[in-house]
Amino acid sequence: MSNPLTVPSEEPRILPAQLPTWLHPRTLIPLGLALVAGIALLIWQYSKAEKARSESNLLLETKPGAETWAQLIRDYPG
Repeated sequence: MSNPLTVPSEEPRILPAQLPTWLHPRTLIPLGLALVAGIALLIWQYSKAEKARSESNLLLETKPGAETWAQLIRDYPG
């Protein structure tokens, strides 16, 4: 007579699929916000630098001289 009980090795148990921890909204939303904020900060810094460069170039074209250089060094350090 055969044993009616099944042996665990004969019947594999497959676990249900679960999302990885990093794919949950509570993880993705803060990461997305941090990424967007970082990109926005880089774009803002770049536009600020371009504006300062264009202003200094315009000032040097209109009034070249030592006084202009002193003003640029004072107004735009670095």
